[in-house]
Amino acid sequence: MGRHEKEPVTLVSEPGKIIGLEWKKIGKGAIMAGIGSGLTYAVQEMGQVDFGDWQVVVAAGLAILSNIVHKLFYKTEYLKERV
Repeated sequence: MGRHEKEPVTLVSEPGKIIGLEWKKIGKGAIMAGIGSGLTYAVQEMGQVDFGDWQVVVAAGLAILSNIVHKLFYKTEYLKERV
């Protein structure tokens, strides 16, 4: 490790407990799902498009797309465990 690098820290969530980092991820996932649903609604209302039985699939696809766009614009760091 260099002088300015921090020692990696592993956070552990015990069964039956949710730590703060997980609540943050759950919240972000809920926001992404909401964006997907909102986009589906907007497309249907503005473009007079009816997805019919495919509405749930389209909403999920738009939520995934919004998550991909989010990942492209924000820096994400992951802790790689030593083998």
